[in-house]
Amino acid sequence: AKPTTAGLPAGLEKIDFQKNSTGFHTVELGLDSSGGGFNLISQKRFDLYKKPDKAAEDFRAYVDALPRGRVLCVGIADSAIAKSRPLPDSVYASLKLLGAPDHLGAAEPATANGEEGDGRASEGHLGVIGYRNPFCGIFAKGLAPGQALVGLDKHAQSKTIIRLSATAELAAEAPGAKGGIAKAGAPKGPGGPNVKGKVRLTNVKEERTLVTDILGKPKAIAKQGGKLVFEAGAAEAALKAAAKSSPTPGGEPLDMTQTTF
Repeated sequence: AKPTTAGLPAGLEKIDFQKNSTGFHTVELGLDSSGGGFNLISQKRFDLYKKPDKAAEDFRAYVDALPRGRVLCVGIADSAIAKSRPLPDSVYASLKLLGAPDHLGAAEPATANGEEGDGRASEGHLGVIGYRNPFCGIFAKGLAPGQALVGLDKHAQSKTIIRLSATAELAAEAPGAKGGIAKAGAPKGPGGPNVKGKVRLTNVKEERTLVTDILGKPKAIAKQGGKLVFEAGAAEAALKAAAKSSPTPGGEPLDMTQTTF
């Protein structure tokens, strides 16, 4: 039977990333030929934050070496990149070999009114992965551009959690097409060898949740000195202190605009 993480349904396993670790985290999965789900092949980290050029080259070589049909989940645990160093173009090129859309990594088109929007990428355009932008994706080697499931929030310092789900399955191929079962000696899981062939993603779904909603604090009551205030008593005390220190009622140090993030 497949390993099961405590608290999860049978056959499901939780895979953790190191907290506050920068760059890309990848989880490589092989489709089990017995129909028993996935075999965990490897879990890696490519630190594009501290060593962008080396990590980008390592990621390119890794993706190039993946067999056809291998599923790769990519996510972050902090920031993919440093604030002053954008992702190298080769990273986007590698993601496109896994089914990322052509507009991932392309410059954001200008808008008529200049509004930022809700943090989702523009309609039909993901753009670049920025500093502390939540990003994740479910990819597979051999998917055509645009067939992978990719989530990106363009708000800097965003507190949005992006959750992606999909079913990976073998796609029917014409007779004589390359694919089939991995040859002897290939990595094997509890059920059988890993399948090599054309994979497709179905039942795709994206969900977004604010961290503050999970904590039960969807909005800050006030903002004082650049810091958010959530507790009602503290907000009231801050408001009184601001009123005493300012010639105008309410004062400038406190912003009661129901700040959200």
